[in-house]
Amino acid sequence: MTKRNSHLFAAISLLAGLVLFVYIIERIGWQEIAARITTIGWGFPLLLAVSTLRPAGRAWAWFRCFEPLMRGMGFWPVLRARLAADAMGVVTSAGPFVAEPSRVLFFGGRVSVASASAAAAVELLSYTLSSALLLLGGMLALFGATDLPSGLKRGLIAAIVLMILLLAAMAIVFSLKFVVVEHFCAVIKRLIPHAGFHRLLNKKLDGLLELENYVFDFFRKHPKDFFWVMLGETVFHLAGVAEVYLTLKLTGANPSITAAFILEALNRLINLLFAFVPAKVGVDEVGSAWLADTLGFTTAAGVTLAIYRKLRLLCWTAIGLV
Repeated sequence: MTKRNSHLFAAISLLAGLVLFVYIIERIGWQEIAARITTIGWGFPLLLAVSTLRPAGRAWAWFRCFEPLMRGMGFWPVLRARLAADAMGVVTSAGPFVAEPSRVLFFGGRVSVASASAAAAVELLSYTLSSALLLLGGMLALFGATDLPSGLKRGLIAAIVLMILLLAAMAIVFSLKFVVVEHFCAVIKRLIPHAGFHRLLNKKLDGLLELENYVFDFFRKHPKDFFWVMLGETVFHLAGVAEVYLTLKLTGANPSITAAFILEALNRLINLLFAFVPAKVGVDEVGSAWLADTLGFTTAAGVTLAIYRKLRLLCWTAIGLV
């Protein structure tokens, strides 16, 4: 996709999201939404304070993915790079597809791009694993917590089975250390048995081979770090659950921890599926409204939750851009 087409796609996505946003607000009523947001009041600083655990959790996980000798730079540069990259992801149409690669560029020369990239790859894999487990838990909780229509129930069962298969595949790949680049090199070398070509191939793919081996071997070499990395990812997810619970509580709803967990878990899926929509305008509101209605809350509660996320996102994006 060319740069011009990318901007056009972003503009169309944003426009479609705004249409959805206006539609859902008009359907519920501007006054009701405004009244619910107003009830958050003094609670907004509290919610923002809780939200600090989200970037801090993922930054800590990333920090622990560096080689021990590299950690002398301290935690702050990692957190700063995380915030800056997240801000970049918000203001572009590619979302996490921009945020994740770009974070390696925000260290100001403190660490090499290669070291930051290797650590970022390990952290991204850890985050993907933790998010998959969160989503699986959320789908299982949704299946058991509500009386769903038969069609939706069948779809949910299929999604649960698919998620279990994906997690099993990930476990097999890592247990067998199925290194893609290394296998690719071996196949190409057998097809073209020429020493000069082999040297050229090794030179071109040397960086990728090192990155792949770092990802596969990191936790084998540093098993204690696995605990700290997953703790950071867990803090990120639990902070999201706490935010959902407190937001609903402040707006007059009576949520359970299970409901907050389901809303946060399924929101992770919405973020992934609609990563191309800037700031998830519209899709977050519609998705949250539907989930809130399914769980026995009002659609207004779901939309209010999504609007709070926008306000929180604006605050952290401003900090990240600075």
